Amino acid sequence: MDVRWVDGVDARVAIAELIRSVLPSEGFASSIGDYVRSDAYKFLIAFPDEGSGETLADAVAVVVFSRYELPMANRAVLGVDALAIRAETLDDALEFLRVLAQIAGRSDLHGVLVAESGVAKPGLVRALAKRGRLDAEPIGVLRPFMMRRESAGVWSPFADGPIPDRAFEGVPCLCIVTEDVGADPSGEPYAGAGPLYRGEGRLSSEGWDCGRLNEVAAHLKRVGFAPRSGAAFSGTVPEQILHQGYVPQGTVSLSSSFDVCAYYATRRGERPSGIVFTIDAGRLRAHGPIWDAYATLVRHCDWFFPGEFETLTAIVQALGVKEGGRFLARCYAGTRERVERTGGFQSLASPVDWNTYVDGGLARLHAAGLAEERAASLHSALELYWMRALGQIAAEDVIHVGGGIEERRLGVLAYEHAFRQTEARLATEAQAPVDPGWDMTAFGYIAKTCRDREYLSTGPVPPDCVVAATIVDGVDHRG
Repeated sequence: MDVRWVDGVDARVAIAELIRSVLPSEGFASSIGDYVRSDAYKFLIAFPDEGSGETLADAVAVVVFSRYELPMANRAVLGVDALAIRAETLDDALEFLRVLAQIAGRSDLHGVLVAESGVAKPGLVRALAKRGRLDAEPIGVLRPFMMRRESAGVWSPFADGPIPDRAFEGVPCLCIVTEDVGADPSGEPYAGAGPLYRGEGRLSSEGWDCGRLNEVAAHLKRVGFAPRSGAAFSGTVPEQILHQGYVPQGTVSLSSSFDVCAYYATRRGERPSGIVFTIDAGRLRAHGPIWDAYATLVRHCDWFFPGEFETLTAIVQALGVKEGGRFLARCYAGTRERVERTGGFQSLASPVDWNTYVDGGLARLHAAGLAEERAASLHSALELYWMRALGQIAAEDVIHVGGGIEERRLGVLAYEHAFRQTEARLATEAQAPVDPGWDMTAFGYIAKTCRDREYLSTGPVPPDCVVAATIVDGVDHRG
């Protein structure tokens, strides 16, 4: 394939007009002048073989692309603003996409982003998504949390319209990853002595059909607990999120809290009684690692200090997991609005209207035994988060707080990225009840993890690890 850069204005206009004729986007047509005149936009034309053509009629592909920033990840990508390609098969299209991937790799970019509205070949994006790889480069479907480029008002397929004069949320697109990110999604093993617990309140389920709870207790002490899936489970962040979202995984949920297990066993108090089983952590660990969901969350949400997670846990315990998750979601949206409105650090010094975030406001938090200073620290963490997301501070910056004693390093939020990676599967594969008791959003999962202090087995829980069974009722949890 003979690929050439196009710099002349007349030639760029001709390529843009060709794309306009086949790309069903009025937005692209309205921005042709910007693409042609700006050095920020690059034009390429490809011919089948070297010396095989000189006119547009001979071309097999033309593309307009530019550099986009991903401020949350402190990375940049090659964004395909418009692509027209003559390809009979997917393999024919891959040859040109390899060229774009090579350009991204040589430019030290994270990858190549392609949005469906920027491609004048129906079905290409979906075919690439189904393929899953270019060659060695993985192809992932994602929705960039925040994107930015200095071309306000110019149409972009990633903005699904004109580019705003600030960071914007990208549309779902493909990413051909050319960078070796080296992210560590591993879970945090649990080394404690225990005990751990598991709740059960069903008289009938797969594997048993009993008339009384004591029969269920005897049966499960005899056979142990099987995971929802026979697949291997290695405790990674995506695996943990999928399990919590009822997508079958090769693990069994446990907790360090007897009361949390009683809560689940009695279905939030709706059943008159249930069973809480005691699990010997030492014996279970002999069969494989036990994964600590809360410790994993803390390690991979490197944006929050451990003390802020303790505050969030106290809020969840006071408000309940559903309202606690909604409190965090409201803080998340409200702090973004404050940062956008005030332009950054001014918002950190502004008073907080707690009524915006929780019914009853500050009085409700005080009644739960929470000092305003603790909640304000969590609120400030989210404001700094948005200052990074909106590009007002760099992702490699260090923010000094607490008189310079503590540092808050703006690293990649691995938990958030893992949630976005699994979001599609959570929506389509979850075997969740209609109302699982929490909002099935990232903040709902965070709140649930703070409350449940969940531990996850590697595979089944064998019967020798089940050392006791306690009947509990739906009122005071102890029968």
